[in-house]
Amino acid sequence: FYNWATIFILAFGNLAALDFQARCMAAKTPKIATLGCIIGGLFTFFVGVPFAYMGALSRVYYGPDSVHAVFTADTCNPLLGLPTCAAWQPDPRAFLKLLTHQAPSFLGGWCLFGIVAASMSTADGAILAMGTCFAHNIMRQVDPWFPGLINNKNLLTMARLSTIPFTLASTLIASFYTSDKSTGATGYLLIVAFDVVLATAVVPLFGCFYTKTPRPNAAFLSCISGAAMRI
Repeated sequence: FYNWATIFILAFGNLAALDFQARCMAAKTPKIATLGCIIGGLFTFFVGVPFAYMGALSRVYYGPDSVHAVFTADTCNPLLGLPTCAAWQPDPRAFLKLLTHQAPSFLGGWCLFGIVAASMSTADGAILAMGTCFAHNIMRQVDPWFPGLINNKNLLTMARLSTIPFTLASTLIASFYTSDKSTGATGYLLIVAFDVVLATAVVPLFGCFYTKTPRPNAAFLSCISGAAMRI
């Protein structure tokens, strides 16, 4: 159930992801946006399926049947009713060890580059999208109180400046968050990010396309209530 729930969160949370939305909105025509999404999906499929098998290979080389396996004695015998039992302790660095020890140097290095590139593209795309939305959708609303503060000439500058606090906040969360899970905190933070997007923005996103009379107040209240519920 947890795996299916994670897939649901990532899939529907991606529908309202700002970095994906920005790419579609920047397309010249709807046809180009559709074509770009299809090509991106195919690339994701062809790259993601081979990468998925890397987890299976990690279990082969560092799983419970490998020479690198580590067990904690007398940890599960009360549950199984056995005289003695040792629980396998998964190695959180098994994947990195696989790429740096078992895999060929070229393939291991290429995979590591891919991981770093994927992380950077997701981070900078999300931060730039937040800065753009902040400048366009929030700072422009202060014009009635501060006339001339935000205009078409300095809107780009405001979007660039707003990425600074978003970057600092992201860096602090990623640096100081700790997890007791053996798999670490990185994957959990990614799931939570898409979970927040799912709870906050997916409903108003569908509403603006599939309702006859979409209202800004309804979308705003939907975002606020969804965020409050998830938090």
